[in-house]
Amino acid sequence: MPDKIFEETEGELLDELHKTTVKIFSEMVETLDGRPVWIPLSGGLDSRLVLAMLRELKYDNLSTFSYGIPGYWEIEQAKRIVEALKVKWHYIPYEPKKIKQLFHTTERGNYFHFASGLSSVPFLNDFYALWLMRKAKLISGDAVIINGQSGDYLTGGHIPRVIREVDENTLTTDLLTKAVIDKHFSLWLNLKTEENLSIIITKILNSLQLLPGSKLSKNDFSQYFELHEWQERQSKYVVNGQRVYDWFGYDWRLPLWSDELMVFWARIDWRRKYAQTLHKQYLNQYNIAGVFNIASLPQPPYMPYFVKPLNKILSVIYRISPQHADLYNQKYLKYFMSYAPFYPQKNYLEYLKDSQWHRSCVSYFARDIIENL
Repeated sequence: MPDKIFEETEGELLDELHKTTVKIFSEMVETLDGRPVWIPLSGGLDSRLVLAMLRELKYDNLSTFSYGIPGYWEIEQAKRIVEALKVKWHYIPYEPKKIKQLFHTTERGNYFHFASGLSSVPFLNDFYALWLMRKAKLISGDAVIINGQSGDYLTGGHIPRVIREVDENTLTTDLLTKAVIDKHFSLWLNLKTEENLSIIITKILNSLQLLPGSKLSKNDFSQYFELHEWQERQSKYVVNGQRVYDWFGYDWRLPLWSDELMVFWARIDWRRKYAQTLHKQYLNQYNIAGVFNIASLPQPPYMPYFVKPLNKILSVIYRISPQHADLYNQKYLKYFMSYAPFYPQKNYLEYLKDSQWHRSCVSYFARDIIENL
């Protein structure tokens, strides 16, 4: 919780943000000693900022890698970025059948034991990529891996939409706990019973030292929501994801999670942070290394050709029963979409047993952790 909110003008804030960012990356570069740096590059803003800053500071020993299902828009976006910067890039295709098989291996099981921290689901995204790159001898043992965590959270990308949709007089701790539960406690819809929700609400309010039904200003609402995520999700889950690099013996850095940036963004008014408004203004204005004026590609949902007939059938049902559209997607289609490689089930019939209740593949990982650890 910040002790005060910045009152400086937008121009002054952008200037301070740039100075802070340059300082953080300059100090980080001094610790790298010229070692090979590898950046997991997505189509988003955060890993692009890491790459752009290192390029701006003339750190040349750079390589990038992207992974995911072939044909997904983020792969093409990452390719356009590295071509503009003339940086080495490796694409590791995640073919669903092959990647799913890796989940049922001894190494993946051992990694889960190592990396869960008795706290959260370990990251599997980078795990498969590093496993395959190491096998292909693409990445040396002295590499330093630098990703973009947790830039989207710090810059306001997780502030819930409800803060814009309701009048300030109606904001209460009840709405706050609902927003927290919707985002962080909904991996299995069938577990959202009245008894479980009551327990969760009590834990949330106790952790934030709030009373049920209390009024909140919009700034308080935003700050309490971010405080809860900072201590319960970002620290325990997202930053714990760095354990994937420890597992393979690689050094790593988290520049966007530095103290200086955390303090800066904690003191920004929610209106300037909402939907990353100030952050996007910064990237557009400074256009570091010239890669923030690269047009964003359309972001269509990925769907393999063999699923399209099923989607057409479901589309007819959607029109008849639109309130069930999300449920149909959850139950029948998610298994084949952009996160298809991460679903741990060995076949589609196994997935259908309880797919109507899950939110994402992480739902199954969480269950696996509980059952096996």
